[in-house]
Amino acid sequence: MSGKVKGWCPSLLRPMQAADGWLLRLKPPGGLLPADKAGHIARLSQVLGNGQMELTQRAGLQLRGLAEESLGEAAEQVLALGLAADDTALEARRNLTVSPLTGFDKHVRNDTQTIVNAIEIGLISEPDLAKLPDKFGFVIDGGGLLPLRGISADIVLRLAERRLELGKRNSLRLVPGADPSAWALALARAFVQLNRGRFRRMQALLEETGIEALLKAANLEAKSETIPAVDQQPPAPGFHGHDGDRSGALLAFWPFGAIGAVQLGSAAELAARFGDGCLRLTPWRALAVADVKRDQASALASALTEAGAMLDRSDPLLRIEACPGQGACAEATVDTRSLARRLAKQAPAEGERLHISGCSKGCAHPGRAKLTLVGEQGRWSLVRNGRANGVSRESGLNDRQILDLARHA
Repeated sequence: MSGKVKGWCPSLLRPMQAADGWLLRLKPPGGLLPADKAGHIARLSQVLGNGQMELTQRAGLQLRGLAEESLGEAAEQVLALGLAADDTALEARRNLTVSPLTGFDKHVRNDTQTIVNAIEIGLISEPDLAKLPDKFGFVIDGGGLLPLRGISADIVLRLAERRLELGKRNSLRLVPGADPSAWALALARAFVQLNRGRFRRMQALLEETGIEALLKAANLEAKSETIPAVDQQPPAPGFHGHDGDRSGALLAFWPFGAIGAVQLGSAAELAARFGDGCLRLTPWRALAVADVKRDQASALASALTEAGAMLDRSDPLLRIEACPGQGACAEATVDTRSLARRLAKQAPAEGERLHISGCSKGCAHPGRAKLTLVGEQGRWSLVRNGRANGVSRESGLNDRQILDLARHA
């Protein structure tokens, strides 16, 4: 295909320029990527991009290395596949992360998809919600084999617990008979009403107005509780199934969430062969394949390993977060992933998470880590038990010094 989409403008799919070309971020509805569409995206990445993609923390897929003149054609193909909305404002606010096994796992709340649909309809149809900031997001956690425990957003519905979380600190207990989608939409409207374009995230608004003002604006009565601190611990790779069930789901990780076009194409073919024919994007930068027969899980795991996936639960790379670094990001002056692989070779089988960031923005891991390495003018700063923008007492370190510190950590 060639040419420009009707109504196309450079911001339709929110591309972003990086050091290795333009990035195009895809948010497939429900995080579902059918095998045939995944194969098409893999070919698109090879032809119009540099063949490199990344699984994101918002259950999306990011294509790298597109030329500016290719963005129109890429958008046309993505829209034709039904993987994006043909409306700039709607696409920007269509930020819903859903339990990846919705529709398969019998232990995911059976009304999860109904609630997701209701929120999506509200986002589409309500003019006031068009004023939500681009990154304002929802999480709908239906529980089951792969619960979204520790995954945060502006508005989080924990359906199995009948609880709603706001930002990073506030939790509301849904009253008996309450419609979770109606509460979520009411709180989103209240955010718009109180915010008046000042803040991009719920937490920032709550720090100014307090939770009671938000509840009053939403016309809701509920008791607010403090959210206990929960580390975001991804599920283990491999097969996940309920006792007694003949089939389950297989979860596969790629180092740093980076997956090549050939690898994505192979994973899609395997999903069609061993599962229900669909790749499920997850917020752990991993792919899930559902409806995998328990006695075929080992064969699928071996085939995915050949496609570059990490299925060994003791693999130290599972505990290392690293952004693309120098050459891919204009902000980075250090080779993040090269150092990450060297550190992994001497890392113990078990331990705390390590974050390697090319700059202080910390895109790969916004949260805290036991050790965070931050690139600055070709050297490293070390932040202990903090974030990439935290205070460092050790700076100006080279790779060798970092490796020595890690040996004795």
